[in-house]
Amino acid sequence: MKKVVVIFTVFLEAVLFPSIAGIGMANPIPIPTLIMPSENIDVSISPSAEGYHATVVGIYPFTNENCENVIMYFPIPSDANNVSVKMDENNITWTAVDNIYPTVLGNLPMIAWEIAPVPDNFVITVSYEHSLTTDGENYTFLYAMGTGKYLNTYAKETMAYANITMPIECGSINVYLDNEPTLFDCTTENNKIVISLSVVSEMFQPLTKDLILTFETDSDGDGMPDPWESQYGLNLNENDANGDKDGDGYTNSQEYQAGTNPNDAASYPVDSVDGINLMFIAAGIAGIAIMISVVFILKMK
Repeated sequence: MKKVVVIFTVFLEAVLFPSIAGIGMANPIPIPTLIMPSENIDVSISPSAEGYHATVVGIYPFTNENCENVIMYFPIPSDANNVSVKMDENNITWTAVDNIYPTVLGNLPMIAWEIAPVPDNFVITVSYEHSLTTDGENYTFLYAMGTGKYLNTYAKETMAYANITMPIECGSINVYLDNEPTLFDCTTENNKIVISLSVVSEMFQPLTKDLILTFETDSDGDGMPDPWESQYGLNLNENDANGDKDGDGYTNSQEYQAGTNPNDAASYPVDSVDGINLMFIAAGIAGIAIMISVVFILKMK
């Protein structure tokens, strides 16, 4: 079964604090600056007509140390919709900017907003929705921990808390920081899978790694992953492994295993012949089958 790579990202840049000579071991707070001790991320992944849909809500508490105004930047997926930015309970007007945010899976566009005057204590909440993209094999969703590649707030430590809710049919779940596997808690609540994860930065250092979640989905348990079934118009909620959508004499499951097209009778797997496995894709032109490609796999005896 193919894996679904799920990735989600959030970025926040506050204010560049000045370098101060002679700070010493006491680590006094640079002035002016903002202090962001934690970030809290809630993600809900659910099936949609396109495959899967994600709703992301990020909550970021700040303490202000003599900042009069700040401009904050935030990356969102290119197809994000219902984007909302709030300071405490008040809506903030945001605009699209030319800045980009680099992740391990490529660059993201960004939005920005200004806060002036800056309260002593405030909470920024950013939410958005988007469809998960798929190449027919995998879905993708990413979140940048601590937004540390650009974040210039001050904190002794920054804690990131992530809670991800996904359908019960998701399996083989793995979590990575960049490309390194990491531990997480997994429970079930109300027929949903809930992934919980907390990450702490090193002392006086930001969090800089992207959080990546991978999982498999096979809603109907027929051995064919949802992305592949969705790509070829099969039923994600009904076992149709033994069906023959294109009437070529091969089941949908056989077409999946061979990598052929279950909607095209001219694209089909071929059984073993004299110890050699053949798989070819043929195109019918005026009733004549023309071989496009042949793959030979020698059997070991």
